[in-house]
Amino acid sequence: MTLDEIARAYLDGATAEQLAVQLEASTRTVLRVLRELGVPVRRRGRPRSAKRERARALIAEGHDVHRVAGVTGLALDNVRSMIAYDAARAALAACEVTP
Repeated sequence: MTLDEIARAYLDGATAEQLAVQLEASTRTVLRVLRELGVPVRRRGRPRSAKRERARALIAEGHDVHRVAGVTGLALDNVRSMIAYDAARAALAACEVTP
């Protein structure tokens, strides 16, 4: 696999871990090479925004905060804060007030 192919695979969604296995290299080496190539390296794990979107979907389905926290990996306090924030935002929107 060429350096360009490594960069393209990563940009197309392959993880550094997946590339490391394929190349029989360490994840650290793959990340170093990507950085040297100028490829923006993603944070490890799912993006927080994706976790929050998943949490909101679970809440809308009626799941309790403990279940939402467990499924998404978000801290229980963060789930509670998100629910409170969303409720306050909805109340302001109902009053036609923009934050």
